[in-house]
Amino acid sequence: MMFLELMCPYCNSKEHTLFKNYKTLNNGTRSLYQCDACRKIFSETSGTFLEGLTKPVSLIITVLKARSEGIGLNAACRVFKIAKNTLLTWERRFADAKETLIVYALMTTFLSSTLLD
Repeated sequence: MMFLELMCPYCNSKEHTLFKNYKTLNNGTRSLYQCDACRKIFSETSGTFLEGLTKPVSLIITVLKARSEGIGLNAACRVFKIAKNTLLTWERRFADAKETLIVYALMTTFLSSTLLD
C-alpha cells in the first residue's frame, strides 16, 4: 500500500504507467512514469521535497541532525563542505514536511512497540 498516491504533476491524474527505471548518482534507483491522460513523463519524486536533490539523502539527514543539535549555520557548511544556500534550501524543504515526518515517526514507533510486545 502506498502512503501517498502518485499523481501527475502536470494534470493531477492518478492514472499512469511505469516508463522506465533509472539509477541516480547518490540515491539509488528511481522510476519515471508516463501519465495516461496527458502523456507527459514525470519522476516519482516530482512535487515532493526530494525533487531535484543531488546530494545523498543520508548526508542531508546527518547535516540536519547536526543543525538540530546546535551546530551553527557557518560551522555546518564548513564541516560538511556545502554552500549556505544549499543548507538553507534543505532546511526550508524539510520544515514544510515536518508534520508529515513527525506523524510517520510516531506511527513507526507505535507499530514497532505494538508488534514487538
